[in-house]
Amino acid sequence: MSRVPRVDACLIVRDESVNLPDCIESLKRLGSSLQRICVYDTGSADDTVAIARAAGCVVVEGYWDNDFARARNASLDMSRADWALIVDADERVVADPARLVRELTQQRGANVIDAELYHLDERGQRVAHSRYIKAVRPRSVRFVHPIHEIVTDIDGRGISIHSVAPNVMHFDHLGYASEQIRRSKAERNEAVADAALHVALQSRDAARIAHAYQHRGRSRTLLGRDEDALSDLMAAWQAWGAGSASAVGAGRDLIRRLTAANRTTEAMEVLRRLEECGAQADLTRLLLAEVLFALGHDEKVLALTADLVPARDSARETRGTVDTREVLGLRVKALGRLGRWDHVLATLLTLVHWGEVERVGQIVRMWRGSTQALAEILADLGTGPHGPAVLAALRASSGVGPGAADIIEHPLVSRDTPPHTSAQGSRAAADGHNVRADNDADNETAGKQAH
Repeated sequence: MSRVPRVDACLIVRDESVNLPDCIESLKRLGSSLQRICVYDTGSADDTVAIARAAGCVVVEGYWDNDFARARNASLDMSRADWALIVDADERVVADPARLVRELTQQRGANVIDAELYHLDERGQRVAHSRYIKAVRPRSVRFVHPIHEIVTDIDGRGISIHSVAPNVMHFDHLGYASEQIRRSKAERNEAVADAALHVALQSRDAARIAHAYQHRGRSRTLLGRDEDALSDLMAAWQAWGAGSASAVGAGRDLIRRLTAANRTTEAMEVLRRLEECGAQADLTRLLLAEVLFALGHDEKVLALTADLVPARDSARETRGTVDTREVLGLRVKALGRLGRWDHVLATLLTLVHWGEVERVGQIVRMWRGSTQALAEILADLGTGPHGPAVLAALRASSGVGPGAADIIEHPLVSRDTPPHTSAQGSRAAADGHNVRADNDADNETAGKQAH
């Protein structure tokens, strides 16, 4: 019988007296499956350290030197467990402890776990999501790069990633809830990237220089400094060299910024060179589809992306290096511009199925059928792994949304027709003239960028 793995949580914190108590409380809900909470403090001036110690955490009072990777590694050094959860104070872990332990027990080959992280707004509604490395074997890996740190192996085994489903473990992130917080963090990250770039340029290490330019470019994008961001991403691409396999991430970011700036000819040239770097065909096809969307070729976008979408019951929402939700989001916009609203609805439902609960409001705004009919096509989503978030999104919406949430929550309410709980069923509902293309839905569908 396999030994139950020991699990610690490792945090790096600074002046987190507001966020830390709720973070610790969420970790303690893991019960006996969590061995220790290890807190590496980087120089708090508030009550963070006292709060952590009072809660029974193991605390090290460390220092801050503009290097997130070093601080992460210092927190890992505090762990004696088989697995270390990577947690920030503005995150809340939501997990099924028994299922999490079972999955960790079965992962003999993996040394890294990624999980879904949902970004919440001021009202606690999901507004975005992405997958992050959220657990590692602390004696097998280390973090590298001062900002936007990534993991690398230290035992020669390489990196092997296992993805956990959201109903096993996911994280709610409050760190970008307001515009002021988002800007403050982007400014902090830009300063860290500036310092990293200064050191990298002195070292003349092409890889370090490329990473520093790329991460500063991302921070400047968040700050709305598009020209500066584009300049940095171009520098990162050039530093890697067009023939380097490591250039794929920089090339992807550069193509998307060039496309956003309507510099599609340059984007196509970088894409051609990216293919020469050995980038996976799925990724280059998606990037080509994004450029074609910017040029208004919606039918070509749909044809290019048709086989990038796996079955809805697929075990993963990724295909190779491509997140299927990016593909579906692009298809929603192309379908919207073509006025194919039944297909838009079906695709939006699939996106919600895979965790994009922020799409619920868009579905409600498109809906012109009955409250009962909306509840029927959302029934499986309202009782699935994202159920609480789906119901909360319905209640936060206008029109028939709150009523649909009531029907889903109280299944004894009579129904005149069987529920439509699949993409096929949603199309049937749409064909019954239950959806509409109003200005809000049209703008949201066709107006957003694919990145």
